[in-house]
Amino acid sequence: MMGHYNNILCVITSISEQQALVEQALHVADSHQASLTLHLALESLPPNASLVMASFAYIDSQQSLKEEAGQRLQAMADKLNATERPATLVTVGKPYYDVIQQVMHAKHDLVISQARSGMSGFLFGADAMHLLRKCPCPVWLIHRETARNYKTVMAAVDVNYHYTRAENQTRRQLNEAVMVSAAEIALLENARLHIVHVYDTAPRHMLRDGLMRSHQQQMDNALAELKKERSEELARLVASLEQKFDQQSLGYLQPEVHLADGHPAEGLCRMAESLPADVVVMGTVARVGVPGLLMGNTAEDVLNNLDCAVLALKPEGFESIVPQEDN
Repeated sequence: MMGHYNNILCVITSISEQQALVEQALHVADSHQASLTLHLALESLPPNASLVMASFAYIDSQQSLKEEAGQRLQAMADKLNATERPATLVTVGKPYYDVIQQVMHAKHDLVISQARSGMSGFLFGADAMHLLRKCPCPVWLIHRETARNYKTVMAAVDVNYHYTRAENQTRRQLNEAVMVSAAEIALLENARLHIVHVYDTAPRHMLRDGLMRSHQQQMDNALAELKKERSEELARLVASLEQKFDQQSLGYLQPEVHLADGHPAEGLCRMAESLPADVVVMGTVARVGVPGLLMGNTAEDVLNNLDCAVLALKPEGFESIVPQEDN
C-alpha cells in the first residue's frame, strides 16, 4: 500500500554508527513511495577546536568540517541499496534548530531519527524534547534494536472530550491521525495493532484519601457511566478506520482495543511494556494557538518512560514557535 508520507528527512549524527537507522528510513520511504533526504546534523565546533585538533588538516575550521562530512555522507549514500538514491545534507550548528529549519524550507512531512544512542547521541534529553515540542511535522524516533522488526504497534489515544468545541475538534482529529498512522505502520510491517485509552478516575483516589465524601453507590454509578462514555467514544474512533482503509486491509488489521482506568501516563507505559510494543504512536501537543506550545504532562511523562520507538504527531494547524529563517 502507499502511505501518506511524501518527503522524509532522516537525521543522523554519525556516518558509521547509524546504519540501522538509515536502513529503516529507506524502508519507510520505499513503503510510502516517498523521497528521502539524509541530514547529518553536527554540533558547532567549540572556539578552541582548531587548537585541540590542529594535527588534523581536514578539520581546521567549521567549513572544512562541513565539506569533509558532506563528502563522506555522499559516499555512504552512493553505496546504499536503494531504488532511488537519497539526497544528502550536512549542517553544523545547533542540531534540533537546523533540523526544524530544514523541515520548514523543504516541506518535509516526516522526520526519522534515533531515539537513544548514548550520552553523545543527538536525540537524547533536551534535544529530543525540542523536536517533539517544536518540529512542525511528525517525528519518528526509532531504536536500533527494533529497526525493521516491528511486531506490535500501539496507538495511544485520548477520547476525553470534556473541553471546548474547538479543542474537542482538535483532539478528535489528532486521535484519528494517531490511529491511522498506527494502522499504516501495522500494515506496512505486518504487525499487530493495539489501540489504547487510559482514563483518569481521580475521584476514587480522593475518596480513598478522605478528600471527598460520597455514597459508594453514587460513585460506582458515576464510574460506570464514565467507563461507558469512553468505551463508546473509543468504539466510534475505531469504526472510523472503515473510512480510511479497504476491506482487505481492515480484515488484516482487526485491532485489539484496550480501555483501562488509572493514571494515564503510568497506564500507557505499563501497556506498552506488557504488550510489548515495538512502536507507540501518540500525539504530543493536544491544542493549537497556545503560546510556547508546551507539551502536555501526560505526553511528556510517557515519552520519558517508554523503552521503544515512538512516532509523535501534532494536530492540524500546529505552527512551530521556531521562526523560519531566509535561505
